Amino acid sequence: MGYLLKKYMKPYKWFVTGVVLCVCVQAAAQLLLMSKTKQIIDEGVAKQDMNIIWSTGLFMIFITILTGIALGISSYCSAKAVGRFACDIREALFHAVTKMSAADMNRFGSATLMTRTTVDTISLQTFIINMLRTSM
Repeated sequence: MGYLLKKYMKPYKWFVTGVVLCVCVQAAAQLLLMSKTKQIIDEGVAKQDMNIIWSTGLFMIFITILTGIALGISSYCSAKAVGRFACDIREALFHAVTKMSAADMNRFGSATLMTRTTVDTISLQTFIINMLRTSM
């Protein structure tokens, strides 16, 4: 399995890197939002300073928008990497099946080969999606 991932995901390492970077941005933004919430409560509400509440609140809105953009980029990169990975796997399986002998084709049957190709590719695709989502 590791060989397959290394071989077929290598061309899409920039998409995977984009996912990881966007996840880091999202994590940092969430931590920053918590500290800014603390700042609003400690400095703005406690001292009844509306300027701090407004300025910090606007900064929090900016950080939230930035987080949304990072989430969108992360989803895009994840979808591109997984979709292209699945396409490459299907293509490799197709070429392997077309190189089979007639005896092997009769032994397995075309329906079985189609089903196995589809199900195995979808299983790998689901694995990669879940792996990237857990990093999100």
